[in-house]
Amino acid sequence: EGGVKGSVLNGALSFDASVFHIDWNDIQLNSLVNGIVLQGNAASATVDGFELEFTARPTDLLTISASTGHTDAKVKDIDASAASVTSARAGDKLPLTPDWTTSVLVDQVLPFSESVVGNLGATLRFQSEAPSTFPGLDPTPQQTLPEITTVDLRASATFDERYTVQFRVDNATDKLGFTNVGTAGGVLIRPRTITLGLSARF
Repeated sequence: EGGVKGSVLNGALSFDASVFHIDWNDIQLNSLVNGIVLQGNAASATVDGFELEFTARPTDLLTISASTGHTDAKVKDIDASAASVTSARAGDKLPLTPDWTTSVLVDQVLPFSESVVGNLGATLRFQSEAPSTFPGLDPTPQQTLPEITTVDLRASATFDERYTVQFRVDNATDKLGFTNVGTAGGVLIRPRTITLGLSARF
């Protein structure tokens, strides 16, 4: 892994960039051993990608951040005993690994008075589609997880730098998204969730 980070314009714009390569050995997969399906160290894979993040502070009260990442994860080699169960082949994408992830965050500080400071913020997240299984295991459309875009909203007020009241709405659009799917059903992301919290510093 290698990267660089820095800032320009007296800190008003900062950046962080990195690239990586992973050689993953001894991946545990279901394998057929003497007619019995067991888990074993049966495959290797390569994972290549990069990550970029930028943060802008146009004013002392406004912060805008954006990040994106790309991952190319593929099977490099697999034992015949595991291939017979998973139908995986060299070159197949690793399941549950999206090619792209992106997020944008905006936070605005609101100084209402000397003793009360507010904050408004929002987060946009995107995840591209990803395979839920190896391509040969299940040829039905359910083998692909659809892309997911969610929006989170937040607002808070801090009193005398000690007490904070926060209101959050996660997945504000109530997006239906899957983190995994199979023949028995799917695993969903959290639906719209509203949270009211109170904290104090001592």
